[in-house]
Amino acid sequence: SAGNDSERRRHALLDCRGQTVVDLYAGIGYFTVPLLVAGAATVHACEWSPIAVAALYRNVVENGIALDRVRVHAGDNALAVGAIGRVAHRVSLGLTPTSRPGWRLACDVLREDGGVLHVHENHKVVLAPRGEGDDDDLHERRTPAERYAAAFRKWGDDVARSIGAILDERRPLDDDDDGRVGPSSSRWETECVFVSKVKSYAPHVFHLVADVRCRPRAGPAQQEKTGS
Repeated sequence: SAGNDSERRRHALLDCRGQTVVDLYAGIGYFTVPLLVAGAATVHACEWSPIAVAALYRNVVENGIALDRVRVHAGDNALAVGAIGRVAHRVSLGLTPTSRPGWRLACDVLREDGGVLHVHENHKVVLAPRGEGDDDDLHERRTPAERYAAAFRKWGDDVARSIGAILDERRPLDDDDDGRVGPSSSRWETECVFVSKVKSYAPHVFHLVADVRCRPRAGPAQQEKTGS
């Protein structure tokens, strides 16, 4: 669809120069190839279908991309993350109707200093009739497009909070001088820095994407190291 093509083009324009990216749902390279075009040094492409893996290799070659920039992990992505390690500047979660099963995996492969998750999901939005909003005066003034945009933004902010909770659980930060991961006294900051409708999926259901920036919140030890 046109929405999918727009999202692919957006990926090709991301500043990925020199970055390591993990694509947890690579398929035939729908986002893997644009990310490589955008300058990613390496993309770890996870895909369970042998047919899709073969097509992924063909698409990489046909786009003039060196094969050594792509590391394909065939099979279950839950098993691949251990071999990949905490290397990702970005993680692509391009699965619908929801990528939520991959959110924990994405958190596991983020670098120690964080990165960006590109989160996809189908989300239902039904606008309340006029006069039934939380703020009737504001509700009356906003156009339907503005109300949809607000609903999409709320979804993106909710996704960022959920990702933050997962990071706090799985990647607690330690204030020890050696920087080891340990009992948490410093938490992660997560922020939805971009949200957009990719396409309409069904009546009142929209395929959305959110870019969620994740970074450790500096505690006393980290502040001393960074001088912040």
